[in-house]
Amino acid sequence: MKKVLTFIAVTLLSATLAFSQSAVINVTHDNMTDVSLAPDATDTRTITITNTGNRPLEWNIMGKGEEVFFQKLDYADPMMPENQDHVIYNVWITRDFEEGLFNAASETSYSGSYSPEGTLWAYGTSDTITFDRYEDWESAVYPPPGMVQNMVSLFIPASETFYDLDFYNWQQWGYGGAFSYSRVEYPDWLTFDVSEGILPVGETQVITVTFDATGEPYMNMAHVVIESNDVNNPVLEVETQMMVSDRMPEAYANETTYTFGDVTYGESASMPVYISNAGLAPLEITNVFSNTAQLSVDQTAFTIEPFKRGMVMLTFTPDSVFSHTFELSFVNNDTAPANDTIVYTIEVTSVDTLTGGVVETELTHTMPSNTLDTLYFTVTNGDGFAQNFDIKLAPVGDVVFFQKNDY
Repeated sequence: MKKVLTFIAVTLLSATLAFSQSAVINVTHDNMTDVSLAPDATDTRTITITNTGNRPLEWNIMGKGEEVFFQKLDYADPMMPENQDHVIYNVWITRDFEEGLFNAASETSYSGSYSPEGTLWAYGTSDTITFDRYEDWESAVYPPPGMVQNMVSLFIPASETFYDLDFYNWQQWGYGGAFSYSRVEYPDWLTFDVSEGILPVGETQVITVTFDATGEPYMNMAHVVIESNDVNNPVLEVETQMMVSDRMPEAYANETTYTFGDVTYGESASMPVYISNAGLAPLEITNVFSNTAQLSVDQTAFTIEPFKRGMVMLTFTPDSVFSHTFELSFVNNDTAPANDTIVYTIEVTSVDTLTGGVVETELTHTMPSNTLDTLYFTVTNGDGFAQNFDIKLAPVGDVVFFQKNDY
């Protein structure tokens, strides 16, 4: 019995020693959400990491933006907005039932090394890739199934933004074109003088965090993510926010002509009309109006954030049968005189509901033999629609039915 108790005591002592030899991370930091800068200016804050444990602390630090999950199912229509990842106002990533990715904002299908238009790609994460490695999507990732479970970096020159994409699936061989990924914006405006290290017991590491407003929009938000071998706190996050003054919006239209198909008089049809913000400050839409009461919208005032797009639902309710071109205007706070009102051309056609038919009317008139006479009758259109008609005269007599049976 004594030997058993001794064995248990030794086992408990070993477990206690193993447990006590753990790295413990302690993090303190300056205020990281009150950074306000002029354009192209920089500022710094500090984050301090201390190892209060009993073994070396292994750590790394990085910036991380908003995470978005996107999925397109097999055989989903790539031209429908819900099947497109609207990364920014003019980059809408999607795919047809087969082949590669394309940009639905400017393309209708995949076109090899040109697609997706306005993008550059490279394998890896955005913080580890040199700019000379970025190339068109086909050259960067071919064959595409290799993207699954590998990180891919996307760079968009129009907004000078980087994204890390983690692909979960890629349907092959023309079986519907499904794909999915999570997308995280890489905040290149947030950098660190030291990004990783091993901290001895009791030691402290001071990290300088630099905020850079160069080319950035009016508001920027991200998390500083600190990963370590602290088993109780393997991931810690610190919120950051940088405001940039004197930024301006820029109203932008991907297309300025919208066409309604035939709309039946007495009914209505609707379609979305888009307007985008290519600027660095919020675009305020203060009024949306048309030069006809037959066009209406679901909202007349809203805000569009930088590099995003807004939408109104436009409804056409014809009051007669006609074809015409109207205007739809978006009044906004873009300071450029040419952009403070964006005017769209709306082409409309309305049709009637007539399907045609035959109306029979019996005319009776008695005439002497070998004479010529004239009859007059009137056809009235009382439906309010233009009508085409033919008149045929046929003699009316007794109807005789005849049948011959087999054999």
